[in-house]
Amino acid sequence: MKKIFFSGFLLLISIFGIAQETQQNIDSLLIVLKTAKADTAAVSLYKIIASHYNVTHLDSAKVFAQRGIELSKELKYRKGEWENLNVLGNYFERKTEYVTALKTYNEALDIVKATQSTKGFAVVLNNIATIYIRKGEYDEAISYFGSEPSFNSALAIYLSDNSCPH
Repeated sequence: MKKIFFSGFLLLISIFGIAQETQQNIDSLLIVLKTAKADTAAVSLYKIIASHYNVTHLDSAKVFAQRGIELSKELKYRKGEWENLNVLGNYFERKTEYVTALKTYNEALDIVKATQSTKGFAVVLNNIATIYIRKGEYDEAISYFGSEPSFNSALAIYLSDNSCPH
């Protein structure tokens, strides 16, 4: 019984430590964002902050992803637009708003197709498939794995060295 209690205690401490580290990362990024120019680096900061908030504060994640999308559009920065749309899709997925998540992921996919982003195909198609898995629609999910020629090559690159070309 003591071992179970001790293991549970260690687990709680680990979770608290990770949450605290995530919050510290967010705080640091927010400081950098305050002085950042409205450029592609700021778009990336919005995406990273939104991604962190998707773990800790969902509503904040939505706000920062939307800001990243808006700035991307102003800058005509397509990569930043699909990446922030993807994070916004993650937000809707976490809220179990699957219809809206799919709509958002498909917006990102349209940009990925237009820009032929190998990394984008891998990331967005995986997220779309995940929605169908969560809904129990496995046949639909499987149709998204490998549905674009560049998806398979992107996956192979990612698995071999954990870095996809963009």
